[in-house]
Amino acid sequence: MTEIFEFFNQGWVGSLIGVIGIILGIFGIFSYRVSKSVAKPSYQKSSLRLIGRDEDNLPKDVKVTYKGNEVDRLTKTTLTIWNNGTETLEGSDVVNSDPLLISFKENDKTKP
Repeated sequence: MTEIFEFFNQGWVGSLIGVIGIILGIFGIFSYRVSKSVAKPSYQKSSLRLIGRDEDNLPKDVKVTYKGNEVDRLTKTTLTIWNNGTETLEGSDVVNSDPLLISFKENDKTKP
């Protein structure tokens, strides 16, 4: 039994136990933050240019018009929105002062 006490009375053993305790404490805090229940809205966007570049993805004989005007550039965009958190995302979580909004750049045309 005295051999065990002598082993733990060595200076480096106490330091090693302290360092291991600090590492486990940091790991515990990190694990708590990661596992905390939160709603986390996420999105992913992918675009495919159909008309308006050297290598169009539509045949050359396809012409698209909008309100009688030929469209010279057409892009198909897929926007996927999901909850990447562990908590349910409620409609009340979106505040009235900053609602969910999808908009176009100023120079993009949606109308002729």
